[in-house]
Amino acid sequence: MLDRVAAAIEVPEPDPDNWMEQAKHVVGSIRAVLVSKPGIAAVAVAQIPIGPQALRVSEGLIAILRAGACRTRWSASPSISCRCTRRRSPLKSWSAKRTARRRRLCRGGRTAGGVFSSLPADRFPNILSLAGPMTADDREERFEFGLDILVGGLAAYGRTGPDPD
Repeated sequence: MLDRVAAAIEVPEPDPDNWMEQAKHVVGSIRAVLVSKPGIAAVAVAQIPIGPQALRVSEGLIAILRAGACRTRWSASPSISCRCTRRRSPLKSWSAKRTARRRRLCRGGRTAGGVFSSLPADRFPNILSLAGPMTADDREERFEFGLDILVGGLAAYGRTGPDPD
């Protein structure tokens, strides 16, 4: 069901000169699709994006971010996607749902890292290159990374954004 909904998400070819607008467009498209289907955000929170359409969106968003400025071992893609799926429920609840889903996958012999690392390299080079960092269970490191993105973005916006006066 989630993958059928993901098929409606628009992902343009990466353009290094317009990567910020493209990333905002993809996130806006994700949000619009999720808002248009009540209850699907809850499904998205509990799922690891392993369907072909969800993988297409993840690969495309990572490619856009890498075409611009995000060339580190980490990708901001999971952090950005979380902003779309996070509901008004507390973060603890969101994290518990995702953790439960991961445990179910692991019990079945499949881990997110295993699924991602088994993808065809010609179709998903960006996901493959980030399979380890995207699925690492070091919550503290992921929290610090998200905080760095937030504070760095605020600092950059403060230098170039509109004057508050």
